[in-house]
Amino acid sequence: MIHPGIVVAVFLGIVQGVTEFLPISSSGHLAAVQVLFPSMSSPGVTLELATHLGTAFAVILYHRRLIVAVVGLLPVDDPSLLGLRRLDWWRYIVVGSLPIAIVGVTAQDTVRAAFGDLLWIGIALAFTGAVLMTSRLRPHPDGDLSMGRVVLIGLAQSIAVFPGVSRSGMTITAAMLTNVRASQAVTFSLLMSIPAIFGAALLDTVQLFAQHRLATLLSIDLAFATLAAGLIGYYCIGLVHRVSRTGWWHRFAWYCWLAAILLIQAAR
Repeated sequence: MIHPGIVVAVFLGIVQGVTEFLPISSSGHLAAVQVLFPSMSSPGVTLELATHLGTAFAVILYHRRLIVAVVGLLPVDDPSLLGLRRLDWWRYIVVGSLPIAIVGVTAQDTVRAAFGDLLWIGIALAFTGAVLMTSRLRPHPDGDLSMGRVVLIGLAQSIAVFPGVSRSGMTITAAMLTNVRASQAVTFSLLMSIPAIFGAALLDTVQLFAQHRLATLLSIDLAFATLAAGLIGYYCIGLVHRVSRTGWWHRFAWYCWLAAILLIQAAR
């Protein structure tokens, strides 16, 4: 008989895998599920850490060739670099990741308080939907990343530390609005997720260490959650690449608005 804890962990891992890369906010969905269904509550920060690591490894596996090229193990003119220089990728990832690192460290308490507030999550999802709808203003961008554009994308990502604000929704839409073509926009957003996720994981690990709870990471439930998040996330990465090229990225706004209405009603 399957242990109930494994079922819950796998379900939450699937939720994380589906919502991490689609522009509908993984943090908002995980928080809302656990508030609405207390029986689905996770082992706190440990499951959040495990599922995010699963999706981070999905990005690394999906874009392994580009990452290897950026590291320098493939020729500098390798097509996986998407027309940018290796040094550009390094510079852009570092600069684009700075805003979320600053906000993540300075606003930890405020962010964690928002995770238990359905009204806040609903409002944040409504905001995400509004941002997604603005992508209609430039449905077929055709430019390349530049330092100025990267700064704006990084600032957009920093807002996504709050539950209900989609990281992929903010970054990819910001890239589109600044005329970055879809292939670069999605790939850059995904690559920026790696330091963002591992940075958050480091903060969570420090918290667990301070609470003398590091041993909780060695759990079969969390292993299944990590695997589920990674497998589903890997598939959804390909889906994001496809939908961003079709010109209907904005249609995810309707889902965000529907979820927002339901959560705001539930908060009353």
